[in-house]
Amino acid sequence: MKLDALEMRWEKNDPWETRYQLAKAYYREHGDLNIPGGYVVEDIWLNKWLNEQKQIYLDKRSGKSLTDRQIAKLEKIGISWDSQSERIWEVRYAEAKCFFIEHGNWELSDNQTSDGKRLNNWIRMQRKAAKAGKLSQRQIQMLREVGITFGCSAQKNSQRTEKPIGTAIRDCGKAAERIHLRYKVSAL
Repeated sequence: MKLDALEMRWEKNDPWETRYQLAKAYYREHGDLNIPGGYVVEDIWLNKWLNEQKQIYLDKRSGKSLTDRQIAKLEKIGISWDSQSERIWEVRYAEAKCFFIEHGNWELSDNQTSDGKRLNNWIRMQRKAAKAGKLSQRQIQMLREVGITFGCSAQKNSQRTEKPIGTAIRDCGKAAERIHLRYKVSAL
């Protein structure tokens, strides 16, 4: 054919696949999809495209959808459908859970390490957020499961864990590792 001799392209270039391949290349190079907002490659704002895929997945873009194949491909390269604030919350929760498993209570002393103070502040913020109706029922339930109460501040929880401490700490380390690996974030 004459058009073949002219190197005529018979297949239409798929813009989604092109962007996916760029995201995949970024993932291979960096090990995550924490793409900076200003990252542009081949005239494509990759972070913007990835966030749009999340919005489509969460049904926040009317008239658009992802195929099962597209979802699987994005998950294969490590996309997290959660927002950054949700990922940070999960990391902080894992830290809180570990503290509670290790100590069996929320009695943080005044001379607690900087990590303890940060944890204490996070717990205080969660209580305020719950009071203001800004936490999901799932988050409230998770916090209650590790002994965080939402009553008056004078109420202290000295409830002890039922697992032997060695087992509890080992379980805690595994849970925290899974959370950190899932989100590939360091303690913030």
